[in-house]
Amino acid sequence: MQTIHIDVQDNYAKKVLAMLESLRGVMLEDIKVEKKIIMQETPKELIEAQEGVMQSTWDNEQDKAWDAI
Repeated sequence: MQTIHIDVQDNYAKKVLAMLESLRGVMLEDIKVEKKIIMQETPKELIEAQEGVMQSTWDNEQDKAWDAI
């Protein structure tokens, strides 16, 4: 096992930690953070609004070719 130390700017810490958390159990065994970083969940309403926008973005004739892939 290898240990990697990463110094992250405060304004990016939550994003980097969220990315690393998504890899826990896949590529990462343990994550240790010096400071307590409060992770806030994305509001359900925001997720639902984004899903609708993304659905209309991908549901069009030009993208039908990708459906078979």
